[in-house]
Amino acid sequence: MGYQELFSVQLQHRFFADANFSGYRISPTDDSQPLFKNFGLLMKKISTGIRIVWDDDSEAFATLSEEEKKAFKLRFYLEITDSNFLNYSDLEADFRDQVFCFTNKNREKKDRETALSDETNASAKDRFKLTGDSYVYPIQEDDQSAGFSLRNSLDETVQEFSEDEVRDSKLHLNLTDQPAGLYKLWKQDEAVLSIYKDAKLFWKPVFGVIEVFLFDDSGVSGVLNGQEKAKTFTLQFGARSTIWRYYIIPKYSSSASLNVEQMQILNGRNGESISFINKGQQRLSDGKEAMVFDSETPILLRDKTDQKYQLKSADGKVLIKRLPTPSTHFIHTQTETDQQHFYSEMYVYL
Repeated sequence: MGYQELFSVQLQHRFFADANFSGYRISPTDDSQPLFKNFGLLMKKISTGIRIVWDDDSEAFATLSEEEKKAFKLRFYLEITDSNFLNYSDLEADFRDQVFCFTNKNREKKDRETALSDETNASAKDRFKLTGDSYVYPIQEDDQSAGFSLRNSLDETVQEFSEDEVRDSKLHLNLTDQPAGLYKLWKQDEAVLSIYKDAKLFWKPVFGVIEVFLFDDSGVSGVLNGQEKAKTFTLQFGARSTIWRYYIIPKYSSSASLNVEQMQILNGRNGESISFINKGQQRLSDGKEAMVFDSETPILLRDKTDQKYQLKSADGKVLIKRLPTPSTHFIHTQTETDQQHFYSEMYVYL
């Protein structure tokens, strides 16, 4: 019959009104490229992600044992090409020596079986420490009597540790003979460490890895035997919320007589008051005085918005019909009471 669709991977971002996100590049990893050739697979780029098709005349999948099917996965590198991605995405900006892993493995809930992230949006739960062939895990003194084991993503034990190794205050995790992927260190029934093995990622500009286990419960075995239609796996990113800060700068002679302390920011579409706090005047670096307004709570960033913020005087006169909305090029971070806050700053001349 020729090539048939096996599955697709769709990327979405809530920053965009239509959720369509195109600032990325997806490519098969070096260890997955031979699988494409040997099992009659092709990858096609589509507007929403990638589509994987297979030659249904090929009998290569029929040669796999049950154990081989359990471990069979396709890996893809996800590179972000939009330089502003972290500005408008609801993700921590600093993840050095870490990598995101998005996978369909163990998606048991019906409403999540085609999701590639742990939660609705990609989050810190999908991010793991990056390692090569070895990793050293420090042991706390009160843990030296506990039993430790290292398991792979199939929940198979790949390394156990003797009592002497545990008492040594450090566990030396050996992944030399293990394939690239996710591993967890267990202390009895508790996972205390999650690491992702792929030494190439230390020097390759990769944001994350996408893993699709073809024969997992949420996989595509039903597609291969003709009982199901092709599946679409989804990866969704959330939009960042920032505190919107307006600097209102009197520039023209007509604004000199205005009582800037009585100004307010309102929603011009429905007249309801927006929760903006008048923070008073502030001297800018160029010596000009500006009245500062902060949104009381963070506001979701969107590429398009129905909101129409207006600056009004105390008597309701519209001073600025439509205030600007934030640019994703400039996001300012500020730490307050041990918490990091994100600010979108806008300068408006009156």
